[in-house]
Amino acid sequence: MRLYEQTRTEYIRVLGADHPDTLRACLNLAHAYYGVGRLTDAEKLLREVVKRCKLNLPGSDPLTAAARTSLSNITGDSAEQ
Repeated sequence: MRLYEQTRTEYIRVLGADHPDTLRACLNLAHAYYGVGRLTDAEKLLREVVKRCKLNLPGSDPLTAAARTSLSNITGDSAEQ
């Protein structure tokens, strides 16, 4: 878990919060949170990733779709799609 958090922190520092690689690192961290039962943390981070993807990536970007799907899977809300 700590490695994912460190990676996210470094990506934000070096590339910025909205860079696709940073967003992917955040998505990976959200999946790790989910995997260890930190559902609130996972959902919060996924909401942020989806928001940043919508603002900074083309609508057809696979990362945006992956983040939306992950959020939908956690919340059970198909409206997130």
